[in-house]
Amino acid sequence: MAIVLMGHDFAEARNVYASHLEAAGFEVLTASDALMVIDLALKHHPDVVIIDDGLPELTGWELVRVLKLHPHLRRAPILMLAGLLSESARAAEESGADGIVAKPCSGDDLVNEVRRALRAAQRR
Repeated sequence: MAIVLMGHDFAEARNVYASHLEAAGFEVLTASDALMVIDLALKHHPDVVIIDDGLPELTGWELVRVLKLHPHLRRAPILMLAGLLSESARAAEESGADGIVAKPCSGDDLVNEVRRALRAAQRR
């Protein structure tokens, strides 16, 4: 079972997305801010990390850079939930994110993106 770590500051969205991911068979850890994401990621070494672009403490893009610096986390795909895709594409490339998921997205779309990211990571 793959571990998915989701960082999202809005509890309702975080819970809805987590429910969809759990129903698809993933073990889900959730965090409400960037510091919690870092703490959970270092403790659990998730297979995929999903980060909302509006987290407190650090921007989602800054958080991607921090996570990609850690040896145990740099191989885990990081997906960004972002609202402005045209602006986010360049930021994603610069930060090292492995993909962008447009907000708002359905739970099914998020599950599909996580599966795609896991398949791509296995091919590396």
